[in-house]
Amino acid sequence: MDYKNKKLNLNKRLIISLVSVILLVVISIGVAINSVFKEKFAIYISKNNEKEISNLIDSIQSEYKNGEWNLYNVNEIGKNAISKGRFIELYDNSNNLAWSAFEYNNKLCHQTMNNIESNMHNMYPKWSGEYKDETFKLKNESGEYIGHINVGSYGSFYYMDEEVDFLKEINKVVILIAIITTIVTVIIAIIISNNISKPIEVVSNMADTIGEGGYDCKLDYESNIVEIDNLIKSINELALKLDEQEKLRKRLTTDISHELRTPLTSIQTHLEAIIDGVWEPSPERLNSVNEEVIRLTSLVNQLKNLAKFDSDKSKLNLSEVNLNQLIKNIVYNNQGKALEKNINIKFELEDINTYLDREKISQLIVNLLSNAIRYTNENGNIYLRLYKKDNHIKIHFKDDGIGIPKESLNYIFERFYRVDESRSKHTGGIGVGLTIVKSIVDLHKGKIDVKSKVNQGSEFIITLPIIDKIH
Repeated sequence: MDYKNKKLNLNKRLIISLVSVILLVVISIGVAINSVFKEKFAIYISKNNEKEISNLIDSIQSEYKNGEWNLYNVNEIGKNAISKGRFIELYDNSNNLAWSAFEYNNKLCHQTMNNIESNMHNMYPKWSGEYKDETFKLKNESGEYIGHINVGSYGSFYYMDEEVDFLKEINKVVILIAIITTIVTVIIAIIISNNISKPIEVVSNMADTIGEGGYDCKLDYESNIVEIDNLIKSINELALKLDEQEKLRKRLTTDISHELRTPLTSIQTHLEAIIDGVWEPSPERLNSVNEEVIRLTSLVNQLKNLAKFDSDKSKLNLSEVNLNQLIKNIVYNNQGKALEKNINIKFELEDINTYLDREKISQLIVNLLSNAIRYTNENGNIYLRLYKKDNHIKIHFKDDGIGIPKESLNYIFERFYRVDESRSKHTGGIGVGLTIVKSIVDLHKGKIDVKSKVNQGSEFIITLPIIDKIH
């Protein structure tokens, strides 16, 4: 699947996810509001109907004056009661029917009753309300009995057409809010998904460019999302590192080619001259050829050592080591090389026992000491110091040699990196010594710091944790 399809899927998934969540929330809120509203509205209807009956009785009683009923007003009151789902029958104090809703308009009464039943069944399919009559005694202002009234209804709770229409309008408003919310959510989801997918697309294109070898490219894009912005920075740092590694790789190819070609050319020239009889195979000629073979062997051994270290660099063979004695032994073994340049090696070593990988630490010390001797001028000085500080072991290698340029300090631990460009026989090598040193330090969970100035010397400071015993 190509990236464009992945991007579309990401957009769709974000939109669908956000819309689904919002719809679920809106539907839940809508159902909750509708349920609560219907419940509260039902309570309101019930209380209002009870109040209306009380008002109806008061209104009917007020129409009895001077021993007679004002039937015109009673008729108006009764007609209004029908519109509200109440059907009254008025009887005087002699129990004679004075006014009846069914006699006034029987068709309207039954139509109203049918509407109420239809409304309630639509709102509550399991509704089983029954029509009931309630009788209320009527009294005048003096408290004398003046008759009674029968009020027929479906109890205190039922919906008229106006109330059903009101509930429908409420539902329409909720649905409209849901639709508007959904539309707004889709728009927001599209904006959010684009804000996420766009930088991912840019980063993906940058990754493709890096994959095709465009390490010198830089991604000039800023995102308002912290994680995306960090990803862009990481991609740029990766491109920079890969560009540096690519330059080192090309430099390595040139260096190794040069290092191998020079002795091979010399050997070939000498042998061809001897074979052709131009030179006699004298000890001096053969010794010159042997020196070039030794040089080749040294280069091959450096590559071999690096390959060996790569294969088992994650393994530590810990044993108790007296660092003071170990450093002294290595210094004594390399004293000859120092004496050749009349270099004075001074050391200040505390007596420290700890658990380390003896072989790897020995290699670390040899590499740093060899570098110090190689890059220190004749009659120079090398200082070694070993001590404890803050539950850590400190090892200093300091010389007053040629130093390291400031711009090279960040790269000296890179594989195959060499500060000197001359690649002379005296400072030759393929630039893996410090790489191995850094790896050994990291393997022991320590750190290495470098201080250096050109023509003033360099100082390498190793910090290792103290291990009293093997766990």
